[in-house]
Amino acid sequence: MAGGPVSWKSSRQHSVTLSSTEAEYYGLTNAAKEASWLRLLLSDLGYRESDVIPTQLYGDNIPSLQLAENTEHHQRSKHIDIQWHYIRNEVQDKKIALSYISTELMTADGMTKALGKTAHNRFVELLGMEEGLPAAI
Repeated sequence: MAGGPVSWKSSRQHSVTLSSTEAEYYGLTNAAKEASWLRLLLSDLGYRESDVIPTQLYGDNIPSLQLAENTEHHQRSKHIDIQWHYIRNEVQDKKIALSYISTELMTADGMTKALGKTAHNRFVELLGMEEGLPAAI
């Protein structure tokens, strides 16, 4: 909010998935649930729903973004439990806006993956944390 992160979470998924698309789709759904809760919190703090623009979610898996934006039933997704399609309703209701971002620019990866020195330094730079770091660790 106001140009800064408000919430983040890193945890092991509690469901077994059959593909990276499905795993990323589950991640998008969980992020949409968190965004919905934050929208309710903002409402309780006095922000009107009309004042709140759609929450922007970024993903680096194009098929999962397409699955979330397409409300048609697909043979490849029929095994996905209905609860995971929450993201589709939020996109359709324009409460969530989805955008693709390349893996190299995915800031969240620094919180969820082991990174080499170069990738770590890029992550620190993307977060704007380069100033004030100790000279040696």
